[in-house]
Amino acid sequence: MFELEHHDVWRKTDRKRGFGIEIRRAPFTGNENVWCLYAMIAKRHPLFSRFTDDTLDSAGEDIFDWHGGVTYAEWEFRKKEIAGVKIGCDYLHDMDDQYRNSTRLEDNCLINDARRLYEALESYCTEKKP
Repeated sequence: MFELEHHDVWRKTDRKRGFGIEIRRAPFTGNENVWCLYAMIAKRHPLFSRFTDDTLDSAGEDIFDWHGGVTYAEWEFRKKEIAGVKIGCDYLHDMDDQYRNSTRLEDNCLINDARRLYEALESYCTEKKP
């Protein structure tokens, strides 16, 4: 039988400056409410130059206080060329019952993490160059 998984996705992007954030709620390994938070960093964003094949998993660690560390890092492609990077974390750790039991974004503190991540990415665009 062909079955599709339902994912809830919330995004806020600044296309002009080349960044965005994404919150995703999706089923995973028997849990209906797995929450994830991602940063999307395009080539034109000042942080992009940090990322290489060798540093993909670690280059974003100090951008933000990721919940449990970065658990996802992938190149984003457009027309077979690298266009950016998507990094993020999940809220599926042993002590994360409050997230697994939450079905609404408004009912958990993940929205605050998303706001802080967006502001962190934005701050790299507005820093004054020496």
